[in-house]
Amino acid sequence: MVKSHNHKKTPVIIAFGKAIKCRREELRLTQEELAEKASLHPTYVGSGGEEK
Repeated sequence: MVKSHNHKKTPVIIAFGKAIKCRREELRLTQEELAEKASLHPTYVGSGGEEK
């Protein structure tokens, strides 16, 4: 059975992504460096917080 995921970016998700980006920039980390520290794929880190 294939599970469906809702990938809609709600205002809370967008705000969370912006907060993560702001903190990442304060720490002078690239998305790749943050992804490595968090054991995540860089594209996953780069996908949050952007309004589309």
